[in-house]
Amino acid sequence: MPEQKHYEQLGIARDGDVVTVTMRERGRAMHTELSRVFAELRADPCRVVVLTGEGEHFLGAVNLAEYVATDEQAWQQSMREARWIVRDALDLPQPLVVALNGDGIGLGASLMSLADIVVAAEGCVIGESHVEMGIAAGDGGTLTFPFLLGIHRAKRFFLLNERITVEELHELGVVTAVVPRAELAAATAEVVEKLLAMPSAALQWTKASVNRVLQLSAFMGVDSAIGHEGWSWHLAPAREGTEALRRRSLAQDDEPPPR
Repeated sequence: MPEQKHYEQLGIARDGDVVTVTMRERGRAMHTELSRVFAELRADPCRVVVLTGEGEHFLGAVNLAEYVATDEQAWQQSMREARWIVRDALDLPQPLVVALNGDGIGLGASLMSLADIVVAAEGCVIGESHVEMGIAAGDGGTLTFPFLLGIHRAKRFFLLNERITVEELHELGVVTAVVPRAELAAATAEVVEKLLAMPSAALQWTKASVNRVLQLSAFMGVDSAIGHEGWSWHLAPAREGTEALRRRSLAQDDEPPPR
């Protein structure tokens, strides 16, 4: 079972039968911790897992400065970890509830798509940035969003880089509830209480049956999807796209605040 002393970028909080995992600063260290926390949770006696972010951030855009400095060894490790995150999250027997307290970009969107129940704060969006960076998207969402959104809406999401609001996701049935930010914790707790009221074994095996199509998609596609992403990182457009985004980000940071 996961213990806080073994994690620095993930907060691990236990309250009875519920374990809450809180993502902190995005970076390679947190990616590594995510790649093992779901496997550890599989063997945990808890009955519900909640995944959320710290403060008003769920999991936003990649740390571009750190990403630009990534070497070959670190990139290969990141691809292995991405595979573990997808498969272990889908294999988690306990219901996985995402409390979407901020935008989910890239991996953040993929993590949301792996959840069983999503409760979101008003005004949040999910988005993709892989293609804009010159990299093939392969870290999970390409395997799940076609089922959640429909294949053509998923193509717009990935190929046209169209962000989707949680309000639209609620209309599509992907998000269970959208509430004011101040009410997110209470709304999440209400969902968790409903899950805890269900017979645990029946709940877990029913989830396993419903998840089978996503697990089959991951089994057939995760290696090729992550392989495409890993391969595309070596190409010139990935370097150029990442550097362009980094320069744009730096320019935005240098802009004076609005008066």
